[in-house]
Amino acid sequence: MALDDRIRLLEQRLAILEDKEELSTLMNHYCTLVDSKQYTEWSNLFTEDGILNFEPWGPVQGRENIARVTSDAEKAYECMMHCLTNVQFEVDGSDIAKGSAYIASYVTPHLKNLGINFGLGGRYSLLFKRTAEGWKVAEHLLSPTWTQGSDAFGKLNSSE
Repeated sequence: MALDDRIRLLEQRLAILEDKEELSTLMNHYCTLVDSKQYTEWSNLFTEDGILNFEPWGPVQGRENIARVTSDAEKAYECMMHCLTNVQFEVDGSDIAKGSAYIASYVTPHLKNLGINFGLGGRYSLLFKRTAEGWKVAEHLLSPTWTQGSDAFGKLNSSE
């Protein structure tokens, strides 16, 4: 293989690795912002017409709506922790990427009584778009698969 071809292939591989790293950073920032209740900043991680579909709530479209609905649902909780595992990204060098992860989130309404808490786990399915501002979430589906404890406010569990 000619040197120019090898360089081109290495540049392509490097670009894919850089995209995956940017997406990983985006998702870590995503969890940190929502846990710290910075909903406007968090919603800016979505495309302008982005869709958040947390199955118990149904789809919500647009940054302002995503920030409002999420803030309304989560304001009852003093502390939240969203933890991602088994994170995978499908990147091919284009401006579209897919992602998936397992989510475990834990919330408590009162830091003075940590024994009262609620856990929810499930699967994230994500579609990302590269924009002039970098990678953004275009579509986010959360499919819950388990809960633990009692969601005292009924905001995160559709069965309550």
